[in-house]
Amino acid sequence: MIKRTYSGVITKTTNGFEIFTHKSCVNLSEELKTYWQHAWPAHMVVYGDIARKILDEKDDEIRLDKDHRNQYKYFIGNTNIDAFLDRNIGKLLYIDLFLDNNSEVAKDETNEG
Repeated sequence: MIKRTYSGVITKTTNGFEIFTHKSCVNLSEELKTYWQHAWPAHMVVYGDIARKILDEKDDEIRLDKDHRNQYKYFIGNTNIDAFLDRNIGKLLYIDLFLDNNSEVAKDETNEG
């Protein structure tokens, strides 16, 4: 598996959820969309600001599914990723995405501040 790490404060704009550091800003919504569109199986582990694991779905793949409003959202396990990120706006998170080896993403890329 290939590991991509994102760390920073979660924000939400009209373009989706972003993870903001003092160095850069990554549109996490676009990252997930790219992986899904290219059929790159992705798994997710999220740590809070005190290095405690708050979401561990390394065994499940991110998928596109309908939520309770019948709108398509990204899910991992039983967790609606948009709802999870929305609850964590303004918080410092460390997000590890694990991609299967067949993806063309650079190995062990880190986006952190």
